[in-house]
Amino acid sequence: MDLVDAVAGVFTFQGFSVVEANRRGANEASGLLVRRGALEIAIAVVPSSVPLDARAVNDLLEAFAERPAARRLIAYAGLPTSAARASAVEAGAPFWDRERLVAEAGAALLSLADPDPFAPTRPSAPPGFAEFTTGSRAQVESGPQGRRRATLAPARAADSEAMLGALPVALSAEEAKAAAQAALKGVALRCDLEWVPAYLLDYHLEVEVRTPRGEESLLSSGSVLVSASGREVEDLERPLEAVEPESLLERDALQKALGRRHVSARTARERAREEALARTVRTVEQVSDRGAVTVIERHAWRPRGNLVDVVLRGTVLLPLFLVETERGIATVNASSGHVLRVAPFAGEATSPAGRA
Repeated sequence: MDLVDAVAGVFTFQGFSVVEANRRGANEASGLLVRRGALEIAIAVVPSSVPLDARAVNDLLEAFAERPAARRLIAYAGLPTSAARASAVEAGAPFWDRERLVAEAGAALLSLADPDPFAPTRPSAPPGFAEFTTGSRAQVESGPQGRRRATLAPARAADSEAMLGALPVALSAEEAKAAAQAALKGVALRCDLEWVPAYLLDYHLEVEVRTPRGEESLLSSGSVLVSASGREVEDLERPLEAVEPESLLERDALQKALGRRHVSARTARERAREEALARTVRTVEQVSDRGAVTVIERHAWRPRGNLVDVVLRGTVLLPLFLVETERGIATVNASSGHVLRVAPFAGEATSPAGRA
């Protein structure tokens, strides 16, 4: 198995079909085209032996010009420079570095070695060239010469009941109090640690970027956690490092935490879709030096239509500090340190620190 096969296996695990695979030499970037439903992604697969700077990233993105309708992604098995990562972000192309690839490939490999009991079907080895067909439900049909072909339904159907683990506590009670006091401008009176389930979802949508030179279409992708208790949404800035829930909670406490799920998977998908559309509307400033002149360009981002591809990966348990202050109550993620929700008491001003 080479790097292209490994990346193809990750996307096959997520329900994609491999449409095209253009392999190059050991020290060159290869091309991969995958598709699921209307979503088509062109992937540059770059081995760690290839230095990747901002110029190399731009060259890779230009190579995608042959498929203007496809979304773009760079999978780099090494450690990119900050300039390379910034170039990809500016162009709207998700950047999977070595850490992300290890996390994604590990999940796919584990699913083969230890199948998820909630998922009735498992992904097979990634095909070299898979024929794409549509279907109303998960199935595998026989293609020409007995070759098996994937249908529209994911090979591993996402299941809201699949427990992916629990996030460890990384924030102290005092740090949570300080975050709540900063958000509500009031003295903390009480701080309790609670565990609540949250849905982990990935999203992809097409965006229009207006620049001084015209308009272009890019892919915007990301991952969010949606609380299954209060519907709060949190962006994921790094891969999750989950542990077994039983290592953090006793059996009774675990059952109590799981009982706090009051939001359906359908509602969580809609929340993720709403947030993806809302957070895509922004203005990005690009600064470049042209000789002795510094040029600042403002690029306006907005969704191209309302279509968002949302993939539910399962649920995780979040440790949340509920901090009561003299001015209201704040919910603080004890794993990431983010203030997720601010609920001022009647008559108090709402702080912009949190989002419901």
